[in-house]
Amino acid sequence: MQAAAESTVSTGLEETQQLVPQISALIERQRELVEELYRHGQDVTSAKIVYDSLLVTLSLYVQLRHRLREIAIVETQNKRGLIF
Repeated sequence: MQAAAESTVSTGLEETQQLVPQISALIERQRELVEELYRHGQDVTSAKIVYDSLLVTLSLYVQLRHRLREIAIVETQNKRGLIF
């Protein structure tokens, strides 16, 4: 059972490691889009909402990555008998 949990943590950590830079790239592209729309006198309301949503998503994934790293550290210490 513990091996399955460790595998889940490991898989989740790998996924968040991949998603954080992908979301960052989407944020940069959305920022550029907002600027472009603004320069052309277009309404940027919806584009800003998407931008803000991406920022929230990134924040949540960074928090998740941090928690998963902490869990992985504790699991490693448990394996080594460092934590009771």
